[in-house]
Amino acid sequence: MLGDSAGGQAISLLMTALVCIHRRGSYGLILSRLCSSLLPASMPASNPAHLADVADLVAAKAAQLSFGNLLAEQTHRILSVYDQLGMRPPAELLDLPSTESTQQLFECLSQLREDKHIVRISGSVGIIYVVTLILFMFPYSAMVAVQSIIIHDNERRPIIIQITAEGPTKVQVETKLSLDSVISDALITKETRTAIRQRCTYLWDGWVEQALRVELGRYGLILRDEFLQAFCDFIVQITQHLQLSGHSPLQPAKSQKNFKELLGWNYQRRILETCKRTCQCTPAVNTIDRVKSWRHFSSIFAYTLAPIQCTCDYCGPSIKDWTRVSRRCTAHVLSRRIGSIFSNSIMCCLLEPQGSVSVSMDMNRGGCTIDGSHILRTIRSLGGEISAEEIGDRASPQIAYPAFLSLISPRAYGNGDVLGASSQGSSIYPVVLETLEVASNTAFTFVLREGVFIHDGKYYEQLGPAKESGALHAMTVPQEHFLAPITLSALQQPLPLTVSLRAGFNEILLSFNAQASGWYFFVDAYEAVQALMYLDTSWHCPHDVDSPLPSILEQDVAIRKVGMSPLLDKINVYTTHGDRRAQFLAGGFVRYKDGCLLRTGCLTCSVHKAQQLGYRSVIV
Repeated sequence: MLGDSAGGQAISLLMTALVCIHRRGSYGLILSRLCSSLLPASMPASNPAHLADVADLVAAKAAQLSFGNLLAEQTHRILSVYDQLGMRPPAELLDLPSTESTQQLFECLSQLREDKHIVRISGSVGIIYVVTLILFMFPYSAMVAVQSIIIHDNERRPIIIQITAEGPTKVQVETKLSLDSVISDALITKETRTAIRQRCTYLWDGWVEQALRVELGRYGLILRDEFLQAFCDFIVQITQHLQLSGHSPLQPAKSQKNFKELLGWNYQRRILETCKRTCQCTPAVNTIDRVKSWRHFSSIFAYTLAPIQCTCDYCGPSIKDWTRVSRRCTAHVLSRRIGSIFSNSIMCCLLEPQGSVSVSMDMNRGGCTIDGSHILRTIRSLGGEISAEEIGDRASPQIAYPAFLSLISPRAYGNGDVLGASSQGSSIYPVVLETLEVASNTAFTFVLREGVFIHDGKYYEQLGPAKESGALHAMTVPQEHFLAPITLSALQQPLPLTVSLRAGFNEILLSFNAQASGWYFFVDAYEAVQALMYLDTSWHCPHDVDSPLPSILEQDVAIRKVGMSPLLDKINVYTTHGDRRAQFLAGGFVRYKDGCLLRTGCLTCSVHKAQQLGYRSVIV
């Protein structure tokens, strides 16, 4: 009966895939939650055990579809790409997705019922299972790229999967608008964003509660109501005292933004509402003393994890011993996972979705999304208050909050560790405001003028550093460098571009996706513009431009195509044949003060200059 309709066939494929990936208890729970979230509320609730029985029956009849063979085939194809590129594949490619991750994936895919939506999946954790599941159910609606190399493509691709070298797997629903709507669209202002934000659909109801329950359950622990309540209360208290760090190369000191500033005048109400939805409990609004809130949470946290024994003898109260904690210590592993949930729940308060947005697919592997060093500084300052309150001038913030340190990975102790922020910290799960296709025979010109992005005569607020910093205005750069026209490519195959304007933290991020010769890669336009504006140009030399490279330098040079990631131990040479569009795209892979744009002169002199000045890339 299921095979008689398109919907029945889709359900059969879904059940078969879930049975092959998850255990019986898990896929029954996934199906039950999907029924509750996607079907009308008037329909009766489905029992997970009954749905698991149905799934077993359907999977047994559909066994000839051979999901396992498809999984093995995709695993071989993906690993073959890494082998051809000479790169070591990520160790977590075959990590099993969690129940919550799979549920969120299908909730996002349900948005494709509207043609204007695109689902973008990126990352490496458990991504092979995601690729296999998508190709098993939607083989003609997906595009799959491994390190920018396309291994599966179709003309209609509402599902885009980008397998990266590292990082948690994330699912993002994007809205694609036509070129006409871009031209006629009104100016983007804070008022319009606020109005749109009120019509948002959030997908993270109760995920903190479920994540804590699952993680504690793995070690035989029970999530008590007191723990969840204290967890929620402390998030409310600590969030308003934190700040987010960005990656602005021009003004790194001004790239830190306070949470109060980001959330606006009603930040307290927004934090309370977000925590209530994610934790499924009501925060104690009358608790205004963050010190007492911490004391209560730390005592309950220690009591809850008391049955878990430390196996490395370094999970003690001293900060100086914390970096010596073994990653295999059971207590440490559980604490890190709870810490990832904690930091992700804080970041939910910052999300400004303009459509359906999903949280990180895997919160347990690299899921922390706030500056770990700033958390430690904030906690230490609070610890100083407690110590001073108890022992006067002998207060020592070095020994404050020992239990909270177990919530953060030792890697978060470094100054440059900002984890999980998509687009290099420019935005968190950025919202696509506008998307337009740029034909290969069409000129697309943008102007970067004192930090302001202007396209088609429209003002799009802010791109990159704050205008008041005066960083771009003070730079002595020729005016022609401010213009970056993208015209018909001189390469063998023109590069069609997809341009997206994304909003995050009251800023606009312009991003490009380009596809050519089996490659699909992302370019951050802001970094590309900075690369073209501030890259050194090689001086004129007496040698011929096409002079061969000496053999002694060949072992230190890697010739890379536009779109390929740079090798860390080589001088990367990107060949663009003098094409401005290709130079712009290559600039997206060269970080600030890391490249050399070759204008006149031979390759040998440019490589010598790159070695002398510490450059890692040369754009030819």
